[in-house]
Order: sequence, then structure tokens, then C-alpha cells
Amino acid sequence: MAITRKFQAQATVTQAVHSQLVTSAPALRRQHIEVIAQRANPDGTVTVTFAGRGLGPQALPVPPAVNVSIESGQVRILPLE
Repeated sequence: MAITRKFQAQATVTQAVHSQLVTSAPALRRQHIEVIAQRANPDGTVTVTFAGRGLGPQALPVPPAVNVSIESGQVRILPLE
């Protein structure tokens, strides 16, 4: 089963925690979570982006939901309120 990328979360972790996340990838997949991006920071930490429905209701939908309208030939795309 594919892991959805609809829900995402991000965290900044130490290199030691990042290493544990990488080696724990199978355990994360069993929880319906995967690491989809990782970026080293100048201070020695790593910013990790997770995706999956296992992140729970606090995860942000990506891309954000929008409202699309077309009036007089103009397309308007606005965030949902």
C-alpha cells in the first residue's frame, strides 16, 4: 500500500536522531509514515519532512486546500477560510 503524501509534518532533529530515523524506515512505514525530505542545517541539525496518514489529525494537508472561481475570464485561486 502506498503512503499518502497528503499529510505532512516537519521537525528539526539532531544528527543522532536523524540517523535513527533513517535506520528505522521500515518501522515508520508500518506506522504509515515515511521521510520524504531531509535537509542539513548550518548548526548541525537536520530538518526532516514526514508524510503519511500515520501522522494523525495534526498533519497539514499539502498542497493546501483552495477555492477556485472563474469570473469574466479571470481565474481566482484563494485559500479556504
